[in-house]
Amino acid sequence: MLPLDAILPSCAILLLSITGANAQDEAKFVWGFTQTISTSLPSCQTLSISTEPVTGHGVPPFYMIAYPVGGAPITSFIGKNETNLNWTVTHPVGTQLMLGVVDSQGKTGGIDVPLYTVTQGSTTACIPPPPSSADALSPFTISSNVTNKLSTCQPWGLTMHGGIPPYNVSIVALNTTVVNNYTLGADDTVITWINRQQPNKRVLAAVSDMSGRWATGSPLVNTQGSTDTYCRGFDTTSSNGTSPSSGNNDSSGSHHLSRGKIGAIVGAIVGALLLFGAAARLWRRRQRLTAQQRQPRVDIDPFEEGPNTTDVYDIGMRPRPSSVLVSTDKGRPISTKESRLMAAGSLSPTSERFSSTNTSPLTSPHMFVHELPPSLSPESPSTSRGFSGKEGHRTATTSLAPTSDQFSSTDNTPVPSPHVVIHELPPTPHRTPLRASAKSENPPQNKKKI
Repeated sequence: MLPLDAILPSCAILLLSITGANAQDEAKFVWGFTQTISTSLPSCQTLSISTEPVTGHGVPPFYMIAYPVGGAPITSFIGKNETNLNWTVTHPVGTQLMLGVVDSQGKTGGIDVPLYTVTQGSTTACIPPPPSSADALSPFTISSNVTNKLSTCQPWGLTMHGGIPPYNVSIVALNTTVVNNYTLGADDTVITWINRQQPNKRVLAAVSDMSGRWATGSPLVNTQGSTDTYCRGFDTTSSNGTSPSSGNNDSSGSHHLSRGKIGAIVGAIVGALLLFGAAARLWRRRQRLTAQQRQPRVDIDPFEEGPNTTDVYDIGMRPRPSSVLVSTDKGRPISTKESRLMAAGSLSPTSERFSSTNTSPLTSPHMFVHELPPSLSPESPSTSRGFSGKEGHRTATTSLAPTSDQFSSTDNTPVPSPHVVIHELPPTPHRTPLRASAKSENPPQNKKKI
C-alpha cells in the first residue's frame, strides 16, 4: 500500500485537472515564507509557510507545487494548518523554481515573486533518485516552438509526447495571483496558447496527464511587446497531432494584431471619406442648381460702352433689340464692342449712317433702325426733286427730314440721316420683336411698302 504522503500529491494534481479546465484561477488566498529568505534555496532545508485569506480561507490540506525550468514539477504535501505549513526543498542543486501553493480543491494561492535557485545545503539526502528505467522507456515530455522571447498576443505552441491523455496544461507566471489551467480533449496533443501576459514577465508551461504524472521539459519564456493584451480575434486552441502555429523570438504575433487593427482603421477612414465626398458633391450640385434658378435675366445693349446700366426684365416680358443693326460712318473710329459685333455678323456697316460731324452711335435698344431703299440714295441730293406722297407725309409728321439744306453754314448740330427712319417701340414689352413699321397717324390700311 502506498503511503498517504505519496497519494495526496496525485490527488491534488487530479483536482487541478478537474477544477481548472479551461479556466483562469484567481487566488482565493495568499501565502508566503514566515522567515526572510533570498532567491537561493539550500537543498533539503525545511521552510515555514503561512496563508492569509483574500476571498476566503483555503480548504486543507495544502500542497506546494514547485515548477522547475526544463524539468518536471513536484507536488508536495505541506500540512493542514493554514498558519503553520512546512515545505522541504527536494530538487537537485542548480534547479530554477517557480513556487505556488494550492488547497485540496485545487484553488491557487498565486505564484511567488522571484525565480528561486536551489543551492548546496547541509545535505542532499532528501533529493529523490533519477527516474527509473521504466520511466525512461516511457518518457512523458513537453516541447515548445518558442524558447526565449514571447511577444504580446503571439501564439505559443506546446506539444505533448507520451503520457496518458487527456492532458492538463498550466501556464504560470512569476508574481501573479492567476494561474491558467487548460484541459485538452481526449485525443488532443497540441495546444496553441495566446500570450496575454504583460511585458517583462517570466512564463512557464507545465503539463500533467490523466494519472497525475508531470511531463519533463517545462519551457520558460520572457514576455515582451505591447501592454494592450486584449488580443482581439486570437483564441487559445487545441488539436490532435497538428503542429502548433509557427512561432519565433520576434514580435510576429504583435505584428499580426497590428496589421488587423491598421486594416480596420484604414477601412473606416476610407469609408468615411467616401461618404463625405459623396455628400459634398451632392451639396455643391444643389447649390449650383439653386444659383441658376435665382440668377436674373439681363438684356444688354450691344451699342453701349462702359458699365451695364440696362434694366432687368422677366424672361417672358423683356423687350428685344432689333436684329437689323447699323454701324458708324468711316470718319469715326469703331469701338471694340462694335468690331466684335461686325466680326460676328451681328452689325452691318453703312457708310452713310451718320454725317461726317456726328460721332455718336445709336445707343437705345428700344429703337428700331431701318435703311431706306436704294431709290432714295443720298449720293446726289437735290432740292429740285419732288417728294413722293409717302415722303411728303413723313416729312410733314417729322418722321423724315428734308434731303436738302439739312444744315446751315452755322449750324453744327448733327441731324439724323434722311436715309434712316427711327421708330420707338410701344411702352408695353413683347415676347417677340415688333415688326419694323413706322408709327403713323394714318390707318394701317393706307400704309404702303417702300
